[in-house]
Amino acid sequence: MNNSFVSIPLNDCKTTHDKLFCDSIKQQIVAILQFTSAYKVKLTFFMSQLEPYSYFRSNQEVNKRTELLSKKMNKSEINILIYIDNKKIGLLTTYFCCRPRTIELRFCEDKTKNIRLLTEHFLSSNESREDLINFVSQTILIKDPLTYLHSQKVQSYACFLGYIINLDGKQINRLRYHGLLHDVGKVAINNLILKKTSALTKIEFEKIKQHAFHSYEYLMGYELLKSYAQIALYHHERWDGNGYPNGLKKDNIPIESRILAITDAYDAMVGQRLYREASNSKIALREIIANAG
Repeated sequence: MNNSFVSIPLNDCKTTHDKLFCDSIKQQIVAILQFTSAYKVKLTFFMSQLEPYSYFRSNQEVNKRTELLSKKMNKSEINILIYIDNKKIGLLTTYFCCRPRTIELRFCEDKTKNIRLLTEHFLSSNESREDLINFVSQTILIKDPLTYLHSQKVQSYACFLGYIINLDGKQINRLRYHGLLHDVGKVAINNLILKKTSALTKIEFEKIKQHAFHSYEYLMGYELLKSYAQIALYHHERWDGNGYPNGLKKDNIPIESRILAITDAYDAMVGQRLYREASNSKIALREIIANAG
C-alpha cells in the first residue's frame, strides 16, 4: 500500500473470519481513494455486532494539498446509507477536494454496494464448511470478478484432470474446493497491481507471488478449511523446483497442488487477461508440456 495512506480501524480483528471481512472492506475503501479524487473515506456501522469493523482511511498527500488549498476549494462530502433487508446498518462518507464527477459518484455507489454484499454474507455465514466456502468465494468475486471466474474454471479443469488420472471420488470432490479457494489470498493484493493492464515490475511480481502465502494464512485460520491451506500454498510450485514459495521439487509437491499448478497455468494462458490476449488451447498445452520439467 502507498505509505501516504493512514487508516484507523475501531478495533483489531480477532479471528480469520473477521480479518478476511476487514481486508475485503478495506480494499473497497482503498479503491475509492486510488481511483477517485477523494482524500478521505469513513465507514460507520450502526449495528453493535458490526461496530468494531467501522473504518477510516485517508490519503495524507492529498490531505496536505487539500489543507493548503482549502480556502480556494469547494470541498464536498458525499454520504451513502447502507441497507440490508430495509434496515439501516451503516454509512459510507466520502470527502472530495471539490465537487465529484458523476463517474466518481457511481464508483462510490458501486463500492458501497460491494460493502453491503460483503456484510450480508459475513452476517449470514455460520460455522458450516459450505457457508464458509461461500463467504470466501464471495470475497473473491467482489474483490475481482476475473479472479473468481478463473477459480471456477480451475475448479472445473482440476476435477476433469483428477478424473483422467483416476483419482478417487473423495479426492475429486476435494479438488472442487481446492479450485475455488486457492486464490483467496489475492484479496490482500493491492488492486493497482492485481488489475494492472501492463507488464508487472519485479517488485510488483514479488507482491503478486505473496498471494499463495496469504491464501495459506486465511485458510489456516478456519478450522474447517485448514486441510485446504497447504495445497493453496504450493499451487505455484514446479516439478523442476523453479516454482514458489518454497521451491519444492517432484513428489515433494502434493498431487493436488500439482494439478492446480497445471490447470491454473492452462487457464492463465487460454483465459482473457487485462495485459494480453488469450492463447488458444493447443498453444497452451504445448507450453505446459514444454515446461513440464
